[in-house]
Amino acid sequence: MAEDRKSGSALVIGLAAAALIGWLGLAYFWSNASTAGDETARLNERVTALTGTLSEQEQLAGTRDTLTADIERLTGEAETLSADRDTVAAEVQSLTAERDGIAAERDALTAEVETAQATRDALQAEAEPLRAEIAAFEETRATVEADIATATEELAAIGARVEEARASESSLQDTLAALTEDTSRLSTEVAEAESRLQEARSEEAGLRESATALRDEVAELDQRQTSLSDEVERLTARQSALASEVATAEAQATDLRDINTTLADEIAQRSARLAELESGIATAAAAGAMPQVALPAGDYAGGDFTLSLSEDGRFGLTGNDNFGAVEGDWSMDGTRISFDNASGEGATGPFPFTCEVEMKDGGFALSGEDCKFQPTDFTQK
Repeated sequence: MAEDRKSGSALVIGLAAAALIGWLGLAYFWSNASTAGDETARLNERVTALTGTLSEQEQLAGTRDTLTADIERLTGEAETLSADRDTVAAEVQSLTAERDGIAAERDALTAEVETAQATRDALQAEAEPLRAEIAAFEETRATVEADIATATEELAAIGARVEEARASESSLQDTLAALTEDTSRLSTEVAEAESRLQEARSEEAGLRESATALRDEVAELDQRQTSLSDEVERLTARQSALASEVATAEAQATDLRDINTTLADEIAQRSARLAELESGIATAAAAGAMPQVALPAGDYAGGDFTLSLSEDGRFGLTGNDNFGAVEGDWSMDGTRISFDNASGEGATGPFPFTCEVEMKDGGFALSGEDCKFQPTDFTQK
């Protein structure tokens, strides 16, 4: 019986030593694989529990049968612990390989971020010349507007000289010569303005090509956006801002193109008006003492209608709700006034037509077979 107890105690001590060795092995793997901490903690608790159980068995010195059963149970648990240790070791190796793969992906992403930063710097460098071109285009537009304003002032001066020619027939020939000279000079200025307009259009074409190139580069950066980190997202925001600047530049170019078109139309209208004035002067000079009616520009009321005559040869006619509003061109030929090129939401069917003008106190009266105005008496407002 004593021998059985000695052999049982020796076996218990051996199992305790094996458990201690297993615990040390688990501690070693735990120190090399922090991500397997939960499993190691559970194993440590099992080892502590087994150590306590062994100590208790050693103190109690139970019977051989009980010790034998415990030995068999502890042997199975030791094998289980050994298998768990192998599993933990395999997980440690797997986690180590995964860590190395993540580190490689991080290095690849870092390289792509550096490439994207270099591309962004190149885009910023290309955007600087574009901004300079836009500033130059703005200066050109200001110059064209100044030239047009000068031409408008000169046209106004010509109109004043025409009025003086009507008031004083004795100086008609001198004024006509001055108008002819001014017309030649204005033609030269119009040609210069058209040349500058062509240059502006060429600059606009260059801007469009630059904008197209920038949009292509932005599209390429957008395709790579999904594979980059937070730094790449900030770069994409910068690309969007650059695209917005390009869109703003295109909008400004469109506005300038519209302004140039409007200015060209206005120059054409003023040139046509000047030609009409010259024709009227030539007719007056050929007719000698042909009667003239000087109808001043302004707003005139007749019945429910208001007739507006502007100095630039445009008229506006507004009436009741049934008639609507009409606008167009008006001109004087001796004592006859003509209304042409009518447009608007009102009744334009009667136009064009011509009326005889008879000046009255505070206004005038219209008459003639071709005159479509009803009423015919208008008073200046």
